Amino acid sequence: FDAVVVFVSFGFQLHYAQSGGKGQTSFLGVLRMVRLLRLFVVMNKIQSRREQYKRSRHLKLNSSPAERVMELLAEMKAKVAARADTGVLVVDIDWIINLIISEKLYAIELKTDKVDGELSAFLLETVGARKKKQVERDAAPVPEPDRGPRSGHRRRSSVKMVRISAQALEDAMEMARKQQATESHPEAEDDPRELNRLEAILLETAVQDAISNLDSWGVDVFDFHEKTQNSGLVAGAHHLMQSYGLIDRFNLDVPKMVAYFRRIQEGYHSNPYHNCVHALDVMLNTSYFMRQEAIAKLFTPLDQLAAILAAAIHDHNHPGLNNQFLIATRHEWAVRYNDQSVLESHHIASAWALLLQDQFNFIAALTPDEYKELRELVIQLILATDMRFHFEHASKLKTRCNAGAFNPSGGDELPREDVQFLLCALVHAADISNGLKPSALALKWSAAVMEEFFRQGDLEVTLGMPISHFYDRRTTSISQCQLGFLNMLVKPYFEPLCKLLGGNVVAEVFDTLLSNINDWETYGDALLQEEIGLRA
Repeated sequence: FDAVVVFVSFGFQLHYAQSGGKGQTSFLGVLRMVRLLRLFVVMNKIQSRREQYKRSRHLKLNSSPAERVMELLAEMKAKVAARADTGVLVVDIDWIINLIISEKLYAIELKTDKVDGELSAFLLETVGARKKKQVERDAAPVPEPDRGPRSGHRRRSSVKMVRISAQALEDAMEMARKQQATESHPEAEDDPRELNRLEAILLETAVQDAISNLDSWGVDVFDFHEKTQNSGLVAGAHHLMQSYGLIDRFNLDVPKMVAYFRRIQEGYHSNPYHNCVHALDVMLNTSYFMRQEAIAKLFTPLDQLAAILAAAIHDHNHPGLNNQFLIATRHEWAVRYNDQSVLESHHIASAWALLLQDQFNFIAALTPDEYKELRELVIQLILATDMRFHFEHASKLKTRCNAGAFNPSGGDELPREDVQFLLCALVHAADISNGLKPSALALKWSAAVMEEFFRQGDLEVTLGMPISHFYDRRTTSISQCQLGFLNMLVKPYFEPLCKLLGGNVVAEVFDTLLSNINDWETYGDALLQEEIGLRA
């Protein structure tokens, strides 16, 4: 560009000389404008070079941001060490460097001396919390407390522990293995009967009234499922796909979509808690969070499709038993998925296997790039519901919320990885939000989850296994379990999230949590006595 400016300037000068100075004023004015333009270009180049230098200083070629952070910390340590009376700062910098090297930046330090023994053990074995000493170095497992005569058979050698006979495992996992029937239906021609069935249900006045309330936080999903003739997940998914405009945006095949969600709903077993009503609840909760004005514009239509689909299938074919049980009994799913997010991996695989069958493939019109992005995001969202990652995600969420990472200034676009993390945080929040519902609904969910815990505990006794913490029907304090879960896991997670989503969510969601916690603290186990006879 500079060469062009020089050439044009030379041309003007030559023309000026040949004209004998006629039109001097106009030519000089144009010449000055050209030179001013050149000056602007030069200054712009200087600024650009300066920005490039700044970026290269913080991120060298072929090095990661983590490496540059370590270099900056090392430089800082050297400068601090050269000064007098800075020993404490040097120790602090060393601690930061060692923490980054250990990859435990987001590990939660559990101070077990301030937490009830059983709650402490539950957190350690179920949600990936770490004892204080484990943050510094690996420590031996916490010895299990004596939990009564039913626990006397627990102590076994490490070799013999939980070595269950093949026949006993077959009997124990009979319900879980029903998933084979879910996946073995032969392919059929397009069948509009499911759509016709749903349309007939949606015409009922009571159903229309219920659908108008689906976007509210306090919607009674049990009542909605009943009013839709036990088609709550199907009707709810259809409603959300329509209300977000996803059917038209992605040319979704509606008959196949309805047939798919019908089969997904049928793939949920009649567990007390992990059933199709829970899937409906999580799907509606996810939508509630995504619709909040503070973050709604961050999500693309494909994000919305992925979140709704992931929430609907996130517990598909759940056996009513947790990951630790499947791993301890060496179940085929645990072997297949290498003991890593066993249930979550199975939920994805079993639901996606159905989706790929022609009669259920309602997303066939997606482009290859859209399909790839959708599948990757759905996998990411469902894996994020594994409670083993809860503390890590909670720490990251709080850090990013406090730093304003989800509120970009100056109209800047939020990095894609931050949008995906936020969406994962929302789906996980939707999955653990029972305690934030109005009291009657919260108690109903509490009763359901405790009954499912107790059924696994009963099975563990039958199989001669150690009873999982809070899974013993005879000795567990339900209020202690619920208070521990709400205070240690739910409240710290939702506090920054609700503040991010805005004052309405704080009032409608977080304040309800505080009220429910107060009820548990005031009434204890008596709070559930009228709901169900768990103690009977």
